[in-house]
Amino acid sequence: TGSRRAPSGREERRVSGELYRLHDPEQLLRRLDHYEGCSPGFRQPTEYVREAVRAEGPDGQTVSVWVYLYNLPIGGARRIRSGDYRRRG
Repeated sequence: TGSRRAPSGREERRVSGELYRLHDPEQLLRRLDHYEGCSPGFRQPTEYVREAVRAEGPDGQTVSVWVYLYNLPIGGARRIRSGDYRRRG
């Protein structure tokens, strides 16, 4: 796969996101995989890979979640220091 690295566990490298409970995970994840271009049949390496990780919810509880991780070289891409893509700071 691309240049993706393992989670560091370092606070300054956390990212923000949204958590959703899926009512029909198998069907929805199949559709999302196709949307993200990482379902079977897409040219390798795919831009994203779906992976199960542990995340902290808003109540502080740790839960298992699916995430789509960027899977291609990042070259000179600018780091989002806040970890929040919407703020981009």
